[in-house]
Amino acid sequence: MFPNLGFQDVRDRILFTANKTGIYADSSVYGQGLLDLEAASRPIGGTLFPLGGYDDGSVAITQGAWLLLPEGAVSRHLYDETILVLDRYQRAPFFVPISRYINAGAGELSIQDLELITPKRISAGEGQESVLSIIGQDFHVSGMTSSSWLLGAGRGAGLSEGLAGLAGIPLPHGNFRMDREAVGMSLGYRSEAGTVHGSVVRNPEDVDGSGLGIMGWNPRSVLAVSFVGAQANYALGAAFASDLTRPFGIEGTGPFAVSGDSIDLGFSRTLFGSDTLRLVVENRLSHFAPNEEALVGLDNALLATGELDISIRLNHKTTLNARLSLEHPVYSSDARIGAARSIDHNGRIDYADIMTIDQADLLQFNRVGASMNYHPRSDSTYSVGMAAVQDGFERTHVITGAWAEFRF
Repeated sequence: MFPNLGFQDVRDRILFTANKTGIYADSSVYGQGLLDLEAASRPIGGTLFPLGGYDDGSVAITQGAWLLLPEGAVSRHLYDETILVLDRYQRAPFFVPISRYINAGAGELSIQDLELITPKRISAGEGQESVLSIIGQDFHVSGMTSSSWLLGAGRGAGLSEGLAGLAGIPLPHGNFRMDREAVGMSLGYRSEAGTVHGSVVRNPEDVDGSGLGIMGWNPRSVLAVSFVGAQANYALGAAFASDLTRPFGIEGTGPFAVSGDSIDLGFSRTLFGSDTLRLVVENRLSHFAPNEEALVGLDNALLATGELDISIRLNHKTTLNARLSLEHPVYSSDARIGAARSIDHNGRIDYADIMTIDQADLLQFNRVGASMNYHPRSDSTYSVGMAAVQDGFERTHVITGAWAEFRF
């Protein structure tokens, strides 16, 4: 049962697990206690994931370790798999169901996904042309201009996009969803050729995300730089996102932890803009570089994204908005989940991939959304919207909702 344990180890195990309670506590009568083979056959002191080549190598505790995969990625046969763990007492091996640690965690759309297709309002106080305020459903940004310089700061989940609005056009990057407590600042410089604009946004420690597409990967921080043309009808941008906590829709803890960094290069152009109709197209390339993980293996991937935004002003109080977005991998390979599968009498541990997933399925998303916004007064907004996302496993996620915003 324990091929890596010697005779002395087995003897010690039997004596250690013997029942020494009650009447069996009297060593003068019962010696080492009552033999308990069931206790000797169970893990002692908790269990560990082996990570090294031998049983005395590096390990990770199993308590609190888990891995969530997109619902379409989890095979029914996966739950029949077992993996090898070691106990703390003697590194004795045990086989346990993988379902203890790996489960399906379907991404969930939220009201924030509806807010993404809502236009942002820009206003300046009377007699204060140098002070700019940009308000969205999920962020607030304030900026100041002096000569050719622009300085901004703000807070909120849509802060990256809000800070970009100070330059006159959304930044062409991944529109990462940040926490509502995210904070950031930006700096810009205007010239006759256009505006150079940079921003940095930092998430708090406890970030979470849907995992549905790039915007659901949830970075710890984002650094973005852009150049906006003089007429604000096009923009070139680059963004670096660090410590993504749910890339590819995969999230885990302990040896299943998944993280990585990404670089975006994007181009945004206003095809048509007037008081009643605005049409913007955006194209991006996003490169993901995973960090080295213990039991989950991800490879570098390159994604191409195309977005089309339409905003129609029906009257001076009502606006109709729509967004179409396609995310598709340019190149990718397989995501691999490995685990210990066997151990020999020398304590040597063999590993194998218990599951492989085509990363292309994890990276492909098609989304569409629409919203209607009503502004009866400058201090209030009423909105209704719908958003739908289809993933690479042909599962469709839909959300509809209504919300209101009031300024005091």
